[in-house]
Amino acid sequence: MKNYFKCAHTTIRTYLKILKNQGKIRLSNRPHYISDYVNRNATVLLKDGVHNFIFKKIRERFKKDKNFAIFLGIHKATFSNWRLKKSRTPIYILRKMCEILNIDFHKVSRNIITVDQEIAEIT
Repeated sequence: MKNYFKCAHTTIRTYLKILKNQGKIRLSNRPHYISDYVNRNATVLLKDGVHNFIFKKIRERFKKDKNFAIFLGIHKATFSNWRLKKSRTPIYILRKMCEILNIDFHKVSRNIITVDQEIAEIT
């Protein structure tokens, strides 16, 4: 938004708080879903059911975490941390994972526990 409106972070925050107080938007790090407008570098933590489903599919298709990590072009330890929920998964990687595994990203995005950034949702 800073780039789009060409103004400072504090100005954007002020306007977002005004809209929140008017009841027009909801600011939360626990959004109902992730839209295409959310920063692709934001990281998310998935609910257990969906998280386990995705990593089970990865194991079925690629046999080992290492194989999938190489396929994605990331370090095996990073992938292992995501699987063990020691760190959050970036949205752009989660989109790639869903695309590779033929899983609907929009269904996955409705099962998010937290995001590392506040998301503005129109009410």
